[in-house]
Amino acid sequence: FIIKRLNRVWSINGHDKLSYFSFKIYTAINSYSCFIIWYFVGHSNYTALSVNEQYLLEARELGIILKLIYSSKVTETILLVNSYLIICHAYEPDIPLSRACSYSTSIKNI
Repeated sequence: FIIKRLNRVWSINGHDKLSYFSFKIYTAINSYSCFIIWYFVGHSNYTALSVNEQYLLEARELGIILKLIYSSKVTETILLVNSYLIICHAYEPDIPLSRACSYSTSIKNI
């Protein structure tokens, strides 16, 4: 897809480099500029809550509402997607999930 402006699409994905040791790494990257917005490294039991909290903190600090969140379809992003849809519905009540979030499988990195 083509991104027209800064802070319209964030790509949020997990990286499994340390999963053997029960650590999860998540990053949010601005899809337009390819800059890292935030990252999270922590124990896997807290990943879903932490990813959601990081998203909410950064969105509030930057004062933006994204057009789309692009993520792999995993359990750690379910809370984030729910939070994002609640925010979107405040401004556009009839927005479907398909216009707010895009899911894809992560490309394996070495």
